[in-house]
Amino acid sequence: MTKKEKAEPPSSRSLLAWLRQKIIHLLDIKIEDLDTLKTHLQESQELGVIGSETLTMLESVLAIDDLRVRNIMIPLPSMQTIELSANALEVQQHISNSLHSRYPVVDDSGVPQGLLYVKDLVQFLLKRQNNFLQNTLEGIDPWADFNLIELTRQYETVPESTRLSVLLNQFRNGKNHLALVVDEHQQLTGLITIEDVLEQIVGEIRDEYDDDEIMWILDHEHQSTVKGLTPLEKFNEHFNCSFSPSQGETVAGLILSHYERVPNQGEKIPIEHMMFKILKADSRRIYLVSVKKRNKGFEQENENE
Repeated sequence: MTKKEKAEPPSSRSLLAWLRQKIIHLLDIKIEDLDTLKTHLQESQELGVIGSETLTMLESVLAIDDLRVRNIMIPLPSMQTIELSANALEVQQHISNSLHSRYPVVDDSGVPQGLLYVKDLVQFLLKRQNNFLQNTLEGIDPWADFNLIELTRQYETVPESTRLSVLLNQFRNGKNHLALVVDEHQQLTGLITIEDVLEQIVGEIRDEYDDDEIMWILDHEHQSTVKGLTPLEKFNEHFNCSFSPSQGETVAGLILSHYERVPNQGEKIPIEHMMFKILKADSRRIYLVSVKKRNKGFEQENENE
């Protein structure tokens, strides 16, 4: 077979044979960068070998190695925690208001002491329901033996600089699918779950307990993580900006209006007094960006970070 014949587009009859040769060819060559691999995947999608959603997920899988825990974690101010000193009724009230399955238990200083699983609390309550009424009638406090620390489980911590690909392997190999996030000083900065990581691959995972209001923006200490589909109106309100709707209806649209192409992951785009860093994108869309304000007088330094 000549080089010309190899380069010709495959007919429907020879498509399978062409794909086999293509796979063998890919196995025999060294792919030096992700862009080359992405190009091959995009060619496969254009040929109809894989669907557009499959391509998006494959590109997302390749992208998670560039994302860090700090980019998608739930920051400390947004966490739902339970104080160690809380009594049984306070714990039940807290759970009924937030409807999560696990809660970090913290002391008066905010230092984690363990994780409370709601199913453990339910088992505790079920074991005591038979004696609850009797104790009440006899004037005995039915919650006298309630000790929150005895219901908590051990927790795992993960540095906020951890790559998502590494964390996903930790979740897969371990029993815990939630980790508390710490900074370089081992101070609590947030939490992250396996669901948060999987959403970077398959998109938003919604359940019956999710709020109708999508969390478009997550604030961290020195920057914020923003979804590309965040309405520009919400972005302006959150950051006290005044970007015009003519520049785009979403944050992704705003960036594209200042760029001639979809920027690659890791690229930084300064727009007025804001710096946008692309965290997750494929050949067609911008999914996730890191945003921070550009300090006057230090713009060049910040852009080179």
